[in-house]
Amino acid sequence: AFRDLDLRRFEQELEVCWEVYNAAWERNWGFVPMSKEEFVKLVSSDQPQVPAYFPKSAERNLEGPAAFEDLPEPVQLSTDEIRNFDGVVLDVRPESEYGASHIPNAVNIGLRGKFATWAGTFINIGTPVAVAAATTEQVDETFMRLARVGIETVKGYILMSDYSGETASVEQLDVADAAKQISDDAQFVDVRQPGEFSSGHAAGTANLPLNALDREIEKLDPTKPTFVICQTGYRSSLGTSLLENAGFDKVFNVAGGTSAWIDRGLPTETSAASCAAS
Repeated sequence: AFRDLDLRRFEQELEVCWEVYNAAWERNWGFVPMSKEEFVKLVSSDQPQVPAYFPKSAERNLEGPAAFEDLPEPVQLSTDEIRNFDGVVLDVRPESEYGASHIPNAVNIGLRGKFATWAGTFINIGTPVAVAAATTEQVDETFMRLARVGIETVKGYILMSDYSGETASVEQLDVADAAKQISDDAQFVDVRQPGEFSSGHAAGTANLPLNALDREIEKLDPTKPTFVICQTGYRSSLGTSLLENAGFDKVFNVAGGTSAWIDRGLPTETSAASCAAS
């Protein structure tokens, strides 16, 4: 009797496994018959752009990079030197600190996120770089991580506690406050990738992926209030710094990003990506 019971249980479990297997087979696009061209198109759609430093890194790998210990260390800069720096001033602090007060036209790429990827995307190899940071530890980490992607031209740094010049700010808005302040004459820009955007985004946003923002910035009006959102607030802060450099009058970073927007139950859409109006 026990053997019969065990056998029936085995058959039932086998039947369940078979149903799960068939369901997975039906849902898995990899098992759907298709041509080679269709397969290539499917797997290559919605892929992020290759970071700008990739080709240069491949070339540098063939040559062999300079030894890290042989790179000249960045020197501490004064307020006047950082204000007149001929190159990129890179603020590596978190978006909240950057937003509260930063050197005008500094580019914000925080160390906590995909720092090297975004630095390699927006800073051309060979460009002089000066770092704005909160601590010397942040400066050291920046120097090392930039060198890993071939950016070996960090000339100097300044700790923001030592900076005494003019500052700029970018308001960091809670998602609820942003939803209240965004009006019909404002621009609401989502800088995530198209695949992220189409899977769910704040209602009324236009999708301008961050890695294309500098090339498509003419689609936006610099005189209108511009609210920038991403998934968490990291990429959008970088976006606001690019817009500030382009002369936009009023830019706002939506803190918490789309994740916080959805969690708060604010209006969302799941349509295909829409382009910003020109």
